[in-house]
Amino acid sequence: TNQFVYYIGNAYLPSFLLIVISYSTFYFNLNDFQDRVMVSITGLLVLTGLFTQTSSSVPKTAYLKLIDIWYMFCIIMDFVMVICIVIINAIHGSEFVHKVGRVMPSEKLSKFFMPK
Repeated sequence: TNQFVYYIGNAYLPSFLLIVISYSTFYFNLNDFQDRVMVSITGLLVLTGLFTQTSSSVPKTAYLKLIDIWYMFCIIMDFVMVICIVIINAIHGSEFVHKVGRVMPSEKLSKFFMPK
């Protein structure tokens, strides 16, 4: 008989926790890019190892199994998180953000509100 509790405990739960850990990197300090990306990439590496281990323990079939789809989803989600972290870091460090975020008084308004 197939022991579904084995797959929940050894495949689905650890991979779900790795996705939660990778998602938590969005709450790290914005200036701490190296730690954010290293945690996410390490999670991606561990997910790949878990996928390889699980694939070797399930029977070989010609079709995709739910466990294969689950791991593909987790790996793709973690990859997207890494790309988002890189994009956030690129936007945060660019000059565009500093120029857009600065509020400058208009010449006409400053003369009206601040008479000489």
